[in-house]
Amino acid sequence: MPVRTTRTAWPLGLLCALLAALVVAAPAAAGDVETKIVGGGSVSIDDHPWQVSIDIAIGDSLYMCGGSIRDATHVVTAAHCAIDDGGNYPRVLGPGAFTVGYGSANLGSQSHVGVAAVTVAPRFRRDLSSDAYDAAVLTLASPIGFGSSGHAPQAVQYATGQELDDNFDGQGFVTGWGTTAENGQTPSDNNLRGAPIPLQSDQACLNEYGDGYVPALMICAGGTGTDTCQGDSGGPLTLDVDPTGGVSRKLVGITSAGHGCARPGVPGFYTWVQSPQILQVIGNPSPAAAPTGPVPNPTVSGVVRVGRTVTCNPGSVPGATSTQYRWFQHTQQFGFDFIGTGHTLALRSFSRGARVGCDVRYEGAGGFVYAEPPAGAYAGPVGAATFFVDTKVALRLARQRTPASGPLSVVVSNANDFVITGRLSGVSHGAAIRARAFSVRSNAPRTIDLDLPKAVRNRLRSKGQVTVDLSAVVRDPAGRSRTVARTVTVKRK
Repeated sequence: MPVRTTRTAWPLGLLCALLAALVVAAPAAAGDVETKIVGGGSVSIDDHPWQVSIDIAIGDSLYMCGGSIRDATHVVTAAHCAIDDGGNYPRVLGPGAFTVGYGSANLGSQSHVGVAAVTVAPRFRRDLSSDAYDAAVLTLASPIGFGSSGHAPQAVQYATGQELDDNFDGQGFVTGWGTTAENGQTPSDNNLRGAPIPLQSDQACLNEYGDGYVPALMICAGGTGTDTCQGDSGGPLTLDVDPTGGVSRKLVGITSAGHGCARPGVPGFYTWVQSPQILQVIGNPSPAAAPTGPVPNPTVSGVVRVGRTVTCNPGSVPGATSTQYRWFQHTQQFGFDFIGTGHTLALRSFSRGARVGCDVRYEGAGGFVYAEPPAGAYAGPVGAATFFVDTKVALRLARQRTPASGPLSVVVSNANDFVITGRLSGVSHGAAIRARAFSVRSNAPRTIDLDLPKAVRNRLRSKGQVTVDLSAVVRDPAGRSRTVARTVTVKRK
């Protein structure tokens, strides 16, 4: 399988052994890794005055992304640049993790500004393996002072859908300080580079990424030997929309991800800025900040027994609502095991003796946050089913049509942790069907053949169908019994 590569820079901590000791405290340390577009050349910041670099500190590692100046106090970038993917769930980073560099093509001579708030598309990583909704906005701690006409820094304009259609056959243009080769680790000259890349049809990326490419949210581009790579994430894909032959670039995409970098015939995908679901995030004049903790542990209510249904009860998170529930069980021997999704969960026999709990995803206008309780907060342990309450025994025909000579095939199923035994019989139009003994294991249905008496076979032959009142007397391990009944219609083949 091809490698899924987001375009965030490799953490500098992983390059130390090859490059040198890393001083994380200084954002300019991002210049210690190779910083180039694959197959591109040096470009002037005045031709791309909206381009910014973003240093991202996560623990002892420093990452780098690109971005575009939306206005004096906001920068647009990729959502995956704004999260920490190191845990079981993605975590939106706090504003203190970011430093934005602007105003120069050389990383060493940029001006820098901090970040006051982080906004991530709320639907990003609903599917933990998906890159859909890869868009974020950083609200700056202080405004950027724009340069005079024609000089950086300047804000970018978004290309409209019509401008994209009118200029689709032209070349897009990507810029950034990303590596010049897939997994590149060579020294840097710190200069901004850019490259023209062709826009591709949605089908080209559907062929490469399948369901991982979402046409309503993404743009497909590249595949000709020039490409964005690690460190370019969040940066601009622009399009020349000047109909007079001049150059007037507007933002059409945000660098997102792809299979490797510049692989022959393999395009990458970019978040489409005019997608309505993306625009409501990156076009909001006052973007909301992502919800933050403390996030209360969800609780589990209901009878914690096999065969019963339990409910996940999320706590309250200001500015957000619960949207997803993931259930786990925990044992000392095996640790955590995923067992289902949904607000409620029917407990099955394999959970007997384990403790169960639920993780919750909350979403607000500015992003998402997860509640992930420890095993000590789980409910349980899960008890055994109570036979008369929790044993679910079902009777059904293996096939509705049967030869007039029989036999009648009946399936007995049992969804709990008991092995049930009993006798199955029936009555059809006054004629009794002889009982047959059975034993059915948990979640292992058994088919039982009942011999139809002559009177029932004759009626089936003459009328074409008969009704049968089935009854199964089932017993639990203690010898207690109960009767399960069902009426079925049997047709002649």
